[in-house]
Amino acid sequence: MGKIIKINEGTPKEKVIGELDTEKKVFKKKVKLHTHLFKKLDAWGIDANFFTDVLFPNDYLIEILEQEEQKRYTIDAKVFKKYGTYYHFKNKTNDYGAQLFCPRHRFLLTNIII
Repeated sequence: MGKIIKINEGTPKEKVIGELDTEKKVFKKKVKLHTHLFKKLDAWGIDANFFTDVLFPNDYLIEILEQEEQKRYTIDAKVFKKYGTYYHFKNKTNDYGAQLFCPRHRFLLTNIII
């Protein structure tokens, strides 16, 4: 098992964004299609600071584990960046921070075997 990764740690906005396996150089993120898919780009997103500081410079493999359709989306961090688009979502009450989004068609797609 890897290290649980949180953003905004120690604040009321603390949030788990995934799990990092430093030995295998894999970042796993569990998502739900109807909640986490950025429909405008048909893309999965990752916190931009975490991506820039950890995943990209260390060339991690990224696994998005989609829970509703039981699918695994896999992509190399360098490819994710090449095809990624930055967005920063916020409104009057929430600031979700900058995120990097990569379209689903750029990922290798496999079914999750339970």
